[in-house]
Amino acid sequence: MRADDLNSNIVLVKLNGKDLYLDPGTAFVPFGLLPWTETGVRGLKLDKDGGTWVTTPVPESSVSQSSGKLT
Repeated sequence: MRADDLNSNIVLVKLNGKDLYLDPGTAFVPFGLLPWTETGVRGLKLDKDGGTWVTTPVPESSVSQSSGKLT
């Protein structure tokens, strides 16, 4: 893993014992989902011991959405 590849920030929230990965800085992304560029990718989860590598979840296809018509 290369530190130069860490080019996004997301938030990990534990809610009712379940991990939620959120990106509150991205417009039009529904709560509980990430932009497609941030799904299924490796990231560094920081903690008091430095950090561990995690992979962001890939949502079920049933929750996929389109932002509108392509131009």
